[in-house]
Amino acid sequence: MEGVDRGDSILGNVLVERGWLDRDELAQCFEECERSPEDTSRTGAASPFCEVLLRRRLIPEDEFVTLRAEISKILAPGRFGHDRGEDLLLGRFLLSAGR
Repeated sequence: MEGVDRGDSILGNVLVERGWLDRDELAQCFEECERSPEDTSRTGAASPFCEVLLRRRLIPEDEFVTLRAEISKILAPGRFGHDRGEDLLLGRFLLSAGR
């Protein structure tokens, strides 16, 4: 998941937490993005990861739109007064450690 966009990484984790995907499905989606990056201009998807989610119908489109809006607000510069990148790195570490 090294080349994954920060917003896509957060979206993927939220989808797993809310039960839309399991960890294996999430990994498969990211692998598919790396193997064959999509032209997202035809669907208007925000990223290749979003394109895969919508094409595979892994999440209803209305839920997808709502989640992307929530994540965009969280990642907005200055929203919390500091760079969320450190928080994301900590979250990834804790997830990999199983905590």
